Amino acid sequence: MKRLLYTGIARNLKEKADFFLSYGYYMIDLPLIEIESLSFDLSVDSKSDWLFLTSQAPLEILPYDYLQSKRIAVIGQQTANALAQHGLKEALIAEEPTRESLLQTFSDNIQKAFIFYPKSDLADNYLETELLKKGYQITSKVIYRNQLPKYSEKSLIPLIYYKDIRTIFFSSPSTWVRFRAITEKRGVDLNQFDFLAQGETTKLKIIADGYPAKEMSELEKGGRT
Repeated sequence: MKRLLYTGIARNLKEKADFFLSYGYYMIDLPLIEIESLSFDLSVDSKSDWLFLTSQAPLEILPYDYLQSKRIAVIGQQTANALAQHGLKEALIAEEPTRESLLQTFSDNIQKAFIFYPKSDLADNYLETELLKKGYQITSKVIYRNQLPKYSEKSLIPLIYYKDIRTIFFSSPSTWVRFRAITEKRGVDLNQFDFLAQGETTKLKIIADGYPAKEMSELEKGGRT
């Protein structure tokens, strides 16, 4: 059976392993991302009626009663599923799991809104800039740090070769950037691997860096192995 390295956050691993197994992959996990919550004052969001979630991470940080009080727009089905696990439901979900689609879906359906966008230290200002252009009010705040687990850098290369892994799965652009930095620093030829991405944003980042990649949805469309 083909072996696949899962590099995302160590969350719901049994569910993810079962998913990949159904497509003929035995999943091995080594997180290249972990979340560290940062102290912040939630009073920065005193007016919003909408909450934008481009990640599941804020669900582990924001108070439940706060989440209950908001209409929530999510970037994709996995974040919607995470909301459901918290007993909550999204008010809007992007048609495609990208920031661009979230922005378009929201502007197609909601004319006026005051939005709060909790994000990581690696996030840029794309959503804030584009939402302001469209006339929305928005406040954003960095509430968590996206970082590399201490043990992962030393473990990555030995694990790949010891387990003979040839397919790598990336849940976000940051996992790809870290994988590439670690492997290239050690002279590893990346052309020997097949790359799978959680969504279009991650896929396009890999392609922009000069390597072919497929989205998970393309794996689904291709049929089970």
